Amino acid sequence: MLKFAILWVAVVVLCVKGIETFERTFELENAPSEQQDDLDKDIRQRGWWIWRSEASALKGLHVDNTKGNPVIQLKLCLKRQSMDPRTVSVSVENIRYSNDGPLDHLWIYMDTNFVANFTTAGDYEAGHGWNKFRDTGKLGPTLHVRRGQRRLKILISTDKYGVEFDYIRLKFENVDPNEQVFCGSSIRFLPRGRRQRDD
Repeated sequence: MLKFAILWVAVVVLCVKGIETFERTFELENAPSEQQDDLDKDIRQRGWWIWRSEASALKGLHVDNTKGNPVIQLKLCLKRQSMDPRTVSVSVENIRYSNDGPLDHLWIYMDTNFVANFTTAGDYEAGHGWNKFRDTGKLGPTLHVRRGQRRLKILISTDKYGVEFDYIRLKFENVDPNEQVFCGSSIRFLPRGRRQRDD
């Protein structure tokens, strides 16, 4: 029994040493699902994204409050990398955004658990501020979550001018780097004043 226990500890130690930490970036202009593009007439007419020469992929996601408070939802598929029995780790390392108007407010949730909030800079540059992207830096603590499918949600309180997003960058630990970690996305709208619900 003692030999088995020692062997198990040795296996766990070897697995822990081999655990990788890596980052992945999701271009937020790709957040609307294809089904949303097909079904929403307003989206087909005005589009979700807009050309921006300073954005990483030359375009950004523009959202405003004309239909309610926007919620960007990313589905994460987290497959554990090793036999290590620990949970997997995720952290929000950066969100790149631009604004040309009053301050906007963001709340970030992992599933239904609050992670962090952030207030954007306010700019009044007659439209030129949209191409001046800023970085939030790391938001909130490193999260230790169960493997499987998780939902990362960005809830946005904005105005008629809106706010634009370039990308979000996440850091992962004890997650298989060979798997696709971003496995779905969508945008929906909550009534103004609502910040979270459990679906």
